[in-house]
Amino acid sequence: MKQTCSVLALTMMMVGGFLAGCESSSEKKIENAADNVIEAQKDLDAAEKAYAEEWEKFRLETEQRIASNENEILTYREREKTDKEFSKKYRETIDRLEAKNEEMKEKMRNARENTKDNWEEFKREFNHDMDELGTALKDLTRDNKN
Repeated sequence: MKQTCSVLALTMMMVGGFLAGCESSSEKKIENAADNVIEAQKDLDAAEKAYAEEWEKFRLETEQRIASNENEILTYREREKTDKEFSKKYRETIDRLEAKNEEMKEKMRNARENTKDNWEEFKREFNHDMDELGTALKDLTRDNKN
C-alpha cells in the first residue's frame, strides 16, 4: 500500500510537472503571439503613415499641375478676347481641355483616401491622364506659334 501511494504520488508529480511544462509552453506561445500582434500593428501603423504621406505629396503635386493648367487655359481665354482667328479656331478645343482639367480636379477630390487598395493603379492612370492633358495644352501653344 505504501508502495502504491508512493507510485501514485510519483505519478501525480510527473503529471503535475508535465502539465506545468505544457502551461509554460502555452504561455510562451500566447506571449509570442501577443508580441507578433504588437509588431504587426506597428508595421501596419508605419505603412498607413507612409501611405498618408505619399498621398499628401501626390495631392499637392496634382493641385500644382491643375493650377498650372488653369493658368494656361486663362491665357488662351485672354487671347480669345483679342484674336478673332484664334477664337474661332480653338474655342472648342479650349473648352474641351478646360472640361478635362475640371474632371481631373473632381476625380482627385473624389479619390481622397478611398484608393488605398488600388493606389498604384490610380496614381499611374491619373498621372497618365494629367500628362495627356498637359501635352494637349502645350500642343495648342505650339500650333499657334507655327
